[in-house]
Amino acid sequence: MSDGVKIALLTAVLNGAVTWGVVSTKLEWLRRDVDRIDVRLEVVEERNRSAQK
Repeated sequence: MSDGVKIALLTAVLNGAVTWGVVSTKLEWLRRDVDRIDVRLEVVEERNRSAQK
């Protein structure tokens, strides 16, 4: 295998690893934000139910 192919393969693998890391981190942050909004929405809905009684 020539040096150029080795460099290209290594670059592709490293690029894929970095991309996977960034995407998985962003998905974790999105999940955290959605969970927070879900909790806040439940509180608001409970207040609305209590106010309607």
